[in-house]
Amino acid sequence: MWVVPREDLSEDQFEAVRQSTDRHRIVVGGPGSGKTLVLAHRTREILDDGADPSRVRLLVYTNLLTKYLRAGVSDLGIPDGVADTFDRWCRKLHTELVGGAVPQGPNGRPDFARVRSDVLTVVRTEGGPPRFDAILVDEAQDLDETSLELLCALSAHVTIAMDTRQQIYGTDMDLATAERVLGVPRAQGVLLTAYRCTQLIVDVASVFLPEEEAERFRRANLMELEERQV
Repeated sequence: MWVVPREDLSEDQFEAVRQSTDRHRIVVGGPGSGKTLVLAHRTREILDDGADPSRVRLLVYTNLLTKYLRAGVSDLGIPDGVADTFDRWCRKLHTELVGGAVPQGPNGRPDFARVRSDVLTVVRTEGGPPRFDAILVDEAQDLDETSLELLCALSAHVTIAMDTRQQIYGTDMDLATAERVLGVPRAQGVLLTAYRCTQLIVDVASVFLPEEEAERFRRANLMELEERQV
C-alpha cells in the first residue's frame, strides 16, 4: 500500500480524517474512494492527539488486506501491533478474557461467531471503562450486529468504513443497522469521488499530456458511483 500524503487527500477524504472522536463515526464510500486511506490517516491523527498505541486498533477483515495495510501504515509511523485482522484480534481477546479452548465449528476451524459472542458476554458482565480509546474498522459491511456491539463495548470511540454494495459475507449488514448499533443519526463521512487509480497518480500522469487530452484523461479515470457495482 502506497499512502497518499495527507496534503494530497481530496476534500471529502480530509474531512473524514479530521472528524472528532467525541462520537462514533461511519465513513461510506464506493470502491476506489479511499476508505482504507482515510482510516490509516485517521489512525495517525488519533495517535498524534495523544492516544496510547496499545489502546488503538486499525482492523481489516482479511489477512491479505492486513498485509497490504501494514505495508503502508509504517510510512505514517503507526507502530506495529496497531493493525490487525478483526477475527485474529477477537481470538486474542477470547484467550485473554474468556480463557479455555477457542470454540470450534463443524469444519474444525474456529467458530468466530461464537468467539465474538463469548467475548461480548464477558465484557458486558465485567463492565468498567472501555479497554480501548479508538478502534477503526475497514470493510465493516462484512461484520454482523454482534461485532458492532462488541466494538462499542470495548472502545470509547469507533470509526467504521463501509460499502454495503461490496459484501463478501451474507451478514445482512446495512447502513441503517450500523447507524442504529453505533448510535449515530447518519453517516458522518461520505466519499463521493472514486478513481480507477489514486487521485494523485491520475494528476501526475496527466501532466505529460496536452491540456485538452489531460482533462479527458482525468474524467475517464473517474468512476461513476452507481446503485450497485460488481
